[in-house]
Amino acid sequence: MIKMVALGDSISAGWDGQKQIEDYRRIPEVIAKLNGWYVNNQAIGGTGYGNGINDFSAITKRLNFAGYSLALVEYGVNNWRYGSTAGEVQQGLTLGINNIRKSNPHIKIFVMCPTLDMRRGTATDMNTPNERGLTQNQLNDVIVQTCQALDVEYYDWRKQPIITKDNAFWTLGDGASGVHPTAKTSLEIGKRLAYILNGGRR
Repeated sequence: MIKMVALGDSISAGWDGQKQIEDYRRIPEVIAKLNGWYVNNQAIGGTGYGNGINDFSAITKRLNFAGYSLALVEYGVNNWRYGSTAGEVQQGLTLGINNIRKSNPHIKIFVMCPTLDMRRGTATDMNTPNERGLTQNQLNDVIVQTCQALDVEYYDWRKQPIITKDNAFWTLGDGASGVHPTAKTSLEIGKRLAYILNGGRR
């Protein structure tokens, strides 16, 4: 059986913007259930590719990845919302990936690029900059480029988004100015990633 460890923010931890959803409805658990895998969900709300005590580069120093064959990584929305630069995201992502590989050189790492964040208001789109000039498109670009440079698999939602500006009111638990998927949306995200991680076409 494939053993997967999931690292991420509140989106993977199952916060829908109003309440905590049941564990089995969280994105990593949906993936594991559909594919018949074991999952250890280590996602922590409020985290990202930064230098906080629970951010990606820090938690990957603490965890032992030796027993796992797959690491699912999901961060980024908090980097955009709270003012990171592209360089900070690149550094945090690179450090975390290197930490995982030091612990287990044979593990497969899969990065889920961030879904749409509407927390800067309903006029937000993918080209709205944060206070340090980083847009969500640029955030996704730097994550994709870093994954490519490090030979890490990833999924970019911009090609076929589940959460869009037009449907955010229904797909996000905190509505049209939120970021957290509803349980139903988490199920859809989990279904797509389960298919891709099991060898399906992108």
